[in-house]
Amino acid sequence: LFVTPLLSSAPSRAAASSTASATVPVQGQGQAQVHTTSSSSSSFPVEGVDLPGTQELDGVQLQRNGHGIRHITFLGMNVKVYVAGMYTEIPLTTEEEVKDYLESGSLMQFDFTFLRSVGQGRVTSAWQQQLEHSVSHRYDGYEADRDQFIGMFGPISYHGTETVKMVGDDTFIVDQGKPQGVIRGRDFQQAFLSMWFGEQAVCQNLKQGLLRGFQHDGSLKYASVMA
Repeated sequence: LFVTPLLSSAPSRAAASSTASATVPVQGQGQAQVHTTSSSSSSFPVEGVDLPGTQELDGVQLQRNGHGIRHITFLGMNVKVYVAGMYTEIPLTTEEEVKDYLESGSLMQFDFTFLRSVGQGRVTSAWQQQLEHSVSHRYDGYEADRDQFIGMFGPISYHGTETVKMVGDDTFIVDQGKPQGVIRGRDFQQAFLSMWFGEQAVCQNLKQGLLRGFQHDGSLKYASVMA
């Protein structure tokens, strides 16, 4: 995901704790609201990113279930693209546990913090290619949901974060702190999760890193990912 040339980097900067109450548009259905809080509790630096140990979503504290660094190989060079973090209410260590957790209606959050800038065209094409390659759960209406999802992400800046929040049957998209919208339905959630944990997952090592189960020691031995 995000095969892109080396772009500008900037000095490391730690992320501060923050609280947000976001009202986001829902296509054809007015607006919806979701409350989020980032906490630096149990956080540690990963490639200059201050990865929080917890995230509060809709009044519920989620713990970091796992994390990893996404690498790609470009022109023979190993390029670190983003730090991924997954937050859940309980430890999840297998694909089956993720499926059961989703069916229970529990909360989940994914953060993708980028280690370099990526332009709009590459952001769009990268999501298109990765969804096409890795999503194993397809359903009637999937293409419309997929296109809506891709359209919510703009160009990403250094240390910018793309966030996906699952609350009930709703999937909230936040692009660099700005709420973009909501995709309704459990089917899209299953499709999104199949991209990371299905048979054609983005990367098996990243899959393993995200499914560590509340590992807060900062070790990336099993979460550092090669394309």
